[in-house]
Amino acid sequence: MWEDGEALILFPPSPHLPISPSPHLPTLPTLPTLPHPQIMIMAVNYQQRIIALWTVFLLGTLFHTQLGLMPLFHGLSVLESQKAANINDISGIMWLMLGFFVLPMLAIIGTAFTDSKRYRMIHFGLTVVYSIMNLLHVILDLFVQPILWYQIALMVFLVIVGLLLNITSFKWMRLHIIANKSQKHLEQSHF
Repeated sequence: MWEDGEALILFPPSPHLPISPSPHLPTLPTLPTLPHPQIMIMAVNYQQRIIALWTVFLLGTLFHTQLGLMPLFHGLSVLESQKAANINDISGIMWLMLGFFVLPMLAIIGTAFTDSKRYRMIHFGLTVVYSIMNLLHVILDLFVQPILWYQIALMVFLVIVGLLLNITSFKWMRLHIIANKSQKHLEQSHF
């Protein structure tokens, strides 16, 4: 019978050699294994999904802005606009818009290059904040008269993308915890 932690490696396998361990054959200690390959593959897969979802979100947000400005190209006025005498009057809005677009771009870069536990937790929090803002934006757009249903449809789509981003980000964050538990279990079982 094989004892726990022992292995016999035969290259190439032969029908003439015994399958069960023999007292005459030496046994080798089992080498520590790496985390399950599927865990490593899924980590890359989650990162790819997150990058794709952030990209879809940014494109959808840009299209939302473009839809809001399309009336200008047809000689119509924009429904919601703030009167300003010069660009300095709306500089606060411009900075907020810059931040709103730059944070997802930084999240895409960070997700592509970072795999730390702290980053995953911060990233998940960021996705939750953006989902809340998207949901509030849909609700507020329902009070704009007349209701632009094409904008509402696009915003509902962006809320769904945001929820997928939340779920995927949460799974990616949990994957790190699962991998750490597996590593600790592996270390404890060998010492």
